[in-house]
Amino acid sequence: MILRTIFVYIFVFCGTAFGQYVGQPCTVQRTSASGTCKIIYDCPSVITDIRRQRRYTRCSFEGRNEVVCCPNPTRPPVATPEVVIRDDSPISQRKCKEYTEAVYEYVYSIGLAVNAEKNKIQVDKCGHKTVPLIVGGEFAKPREFPHMALLGYDQGGNAVAWSCGGTLISDQYVLTAGHCLRTRAGEPDYVRLGELDILSEEDEAEPETLKIIEVIPHPDYKTSSKYNDIGLVKMEKKVKLSPFIRPACLPTEFGGPETQAIASGWGHTEWGARKGESHLMKVILTKFSHQDCNSTYASEISRRLKDGIREETQLCAGSRTARKDTCQGDSGGPLQVYHQNLYCMYTVIGVTSFGITCGNINVPGVYTRVYPYVNWIENIVWPDQ
Repeated sequence: MILRTIFVYIFVFCGTAFGQYVGQPCTVQRTSASGTCKIIYDCPSVITDIRRQRRYTRCSFEGRNEVVCCPNPTRPPVATPEVVIRDDSPISQRKCKEYTEAVYEYVYSIGLAVNAEKNKIQVDKCGHKTVPLIVGGEFAKPREFPHMALLGYDQGGNAVAWSCGGTLISDQYVLTAGHCLRTRAGEPDYVRLGELDILSEEDEAEPETLKIIEVIPHPDYKTSSKYNDIGLVKMEKKVKLSPFIRPACLPTEFGGPETQAIASGWGHTEWGARKGESHLMKVILTKFSHQDCNSTYASEISRRLKDGIREETQLCAGSRTARKDTCQGDSGGPLQVYHQNLYCMYTVIGVTSFGITCGNINVPGVYTRVYPYVNWIENIVWPDQ
């Protein structure tokens, strides 16, 4: 990777405007946009141009550092406040802030001067800024949901059925639904991370498959019930975090201010479909009140749902206007919101549990609420911290 980056850096064609130094105005020759001369590692857009083998404009050198014409922003940058996580904060919060570092990739460049030194450049590889606005959903972008996981069930003969989703919450544990851990096919055998399109090797993804060494359904989960449908799987080793594989955060409050949340998964796009989507999908859903959700599922009350929807451990989300929903195969995947403070991070607030068919307007799906189980999760994932 380092050698490839150096090669691209040296041989990408660049326009030259020598005699202009740091802080002076300049013109980007490729686009005719106004710019300011900056040292290269202070200009992410030029770094991106170099990586994509686009032309860029050089101003000069400052010592051994190349000075480039950096396009001026089209709008003033918004300052991001420093997020302070105290030493006595819950371990999941401290780890969450730590995981934000994996959004950056570090590359090396080298100037053209004789005996020039390599410069280490931090490149922002966040796959989402906002979602511009599964059933009624759309394709996810590369690195948009780096915490997404697939659970695989060994079918024999090198065949694996990827039948459930999950959420990476640390470098060794995936959060999923309890019913994904106790299935007719048995327990899951593999976790696949960093995937985008299961059937493509040319998508912008860096998938990694790891064996599962332990499955941990919640102690109160029973296959005969719809309650406490949550669990964990432990992978054989710690995964190396990167812009493609990064954990999501656990919630710090029972219910946040958001009225909408995002569901993602490789599940079916219609009820009863024989195959799921090969490309990761996303859909924006509206949270339903407990009262509305309970009335929807009143006819479903039975031995498996004897108390109806329990607000303290379950939440509902769907659409009041369109066919948007999670579906078969999305089980165990996340219902998530943007983290309120940490850059490029999500908070997983729900685990996809069950529903009535798929995509019906005003018929929300049911998700296991993650917040009530945070202490249980922390005690397993970070027992000594």
